[in-house]
Formats: sequence, structure tokens, C-alpha cells
Amino acid sequence: QINSFFTIHGYQFNQYLFAGLGFGLEQISYKDDDITLYLNQYNLPIVADVRLYFLPRSISPVIDLRAGYTVLGFKGNYYNPSIGVDFSVSPRFGVFLLAGYFKQKYDYLGTKGESNNISFRVGFHF
Repeated sequence: QINSFFTIHGYQFNQYLFAGLGFGLEQISYKDDDITLYLNQYNLPIVADVRLYFLPRSISPVIDLRAGYTVLGFKGNYYNPSIGVDFSVSPRFGVFLLAGYFKQKYDYLGTKGESNNISFRVGFHF
């Protein structure tokens, strides 16, 4: 299970394109009773984020492309492309719902590996 909070700061170039940089805090919890492994890890990913809007309307399908590197915790490359819907309540505030694919390569205490998961995100923009 991965719980995360991100803050992305960027620029809305036009009705169709947003780009920004940001960072997040993730808590990863893993439990495997078969091998008696219990893990509770915190990560700090730094990312670039590009969001493409398909319609210049208050409700628009979107593609969100997020990539970066985790500098603390499971250090390694970080990818999270997603698709979803953006609901703009006003010109300065909106809510988005995204589903995507999360992939992270990591090096943790000399062990290299890769984590692949489905992601669901809810966010606000203002």
C-alpha cells in the first residue's frame, strides 16, 4: 500500500497544457506473512509533471505524465503516467480524478528492484 501527498508548482500555458515541478512524501507499507517481512518506508520523490487537457471546457479528459527520482527512501527512477477527468469549478479552482500506472526502480540497502502498481489519484488545482 502506498499513501502519498504531492505538491506541484507550475504554469498553465493555455487551455490545453500545464507543466510544473514538485515533490512528494510517500509512505509505503508492505506485509508478507509467508516470509515474515514487514516494511514501513517513507520516500521523497522529486518530479516533473505535464498535464494535457483535451477540451477547453469545465469538464475535460486529461493525460498526466509525471516522472522523476526518489532522493530519500527507495532511491530510484519514478514514473506515473495517468488518464482521468478534470472538473474546473471556476477559472482558478478545480478537482481532478486520475487512474494510472506507477513504476519505480529502487536501490534500498544494496537491494535493487522495481515496483509496479496501479495508481488512483485525487487532486486539486488552483
